[in-house]
Amino acid sequence: MAGNRSVYSILITVTLLLTGRATTEPSRTEDCTNGLPASTRRWIARARDAGSYRIPGFPYLRADRFLASFRKEIRDDPAAFGVWLDRLKRLDGTARSYEVRNLPRHFLASLAVPDSSAAIAKTKACTAALSQQDLAKPSQREALVAQVEVPDDYVERNRILGLYPLATLPFSIGVTRCQNETAAMFRRAAAGDAEDGTVVRYEPGAKPAGAPQIRAIFARTPADHLGIPQFSTEDHERLFQAFAPIFEISTSGEYDRFGPMAWGSGPTPEVDVTRPTVFRRLAFTRYGKWVLAQLVYTIWFPERRSICWGVSSTG
Repeated sequence: MAGNRSVYSILITVTLLLTGRATTEPSRTEDCTNGLPASTRRWIARARDAGSYRIPGFPYLRADRFLASFRKEIRDDPAAFGVWLDRLKRLDGTARSYEVRNLPRHFLASLAVPDSSAAIAKTKACTAALSQQDLAKPSQREALVAQVEVPDDYVERNRILGLYPLATLPFSIGVTRCQNETAAMFRRAAAGDAEDGTVVRYEPGAKPAGAPQIRAIFARTPADHLGIPQFSTEDHERLFQAFAPIFEISTSGEYDRFGPMAWGSGPTPEVDVTRPTVFRRLAFTRYGKWVLAQLVYTIWFPERRSICWGVSSTG
């Protein structure tokens, strides 16, 4: 699947405040270079972030549905398998960096590591040692491929009892009402009849690249053995600037302003509305033979009075 087959799509996400927490379990503190593999597995399989799927039998690797979709194609292609495996490791590394940083200080002390940086470094060493040992044989690589199937979140019992179809009825009514309210809101805005409050416009300050420059980016960007485009840092920034959304928000209170999350006086993070901030993330999806780049823009509100405003597009 190597070659420059990439095209792009754009995903804009508006998200309400959401907090997550890593779950922790007591762990023994043997160094992962001693007594492989027992000590490494004890170290690896602890705090957990729910953003990606931890692969059974391979606790140092994680997958998402995008990476799982390559399972059949990488079986007989060693180069593609290597790239795929590296992405599974990187996905786990990203999740673990969140997990480790969410661990309380006293828990890090119980692991005999001075800080989160040392814990992450030890985890990387364990990952390298375990992957080298676990994936030394073709049969083990086949076992990995067989396990990389991200399960859905449905409960089989509820499916059998028919609870999901029943639950969709009130949900469908709510979605229809929300869509009608949103359409009416856009019609009023187009007619110049703003909602209560003052409309505040937020737009990016940088001058975006034009269509010819964007086409040139995709023409020159190489793809890896999975067909995933490898944008340079500069082109990555140009793409986000080119498609950066403009937000026009009817503002009647602090709940209509957005910003980054920060720790305040309370027990949970708060949104700092004094610093309007748009978070950006490059993601990928597949459409037939194409790998599509997705530009994800996310803003955080402290709350929202209308339930419809909290609905996010997921592409």
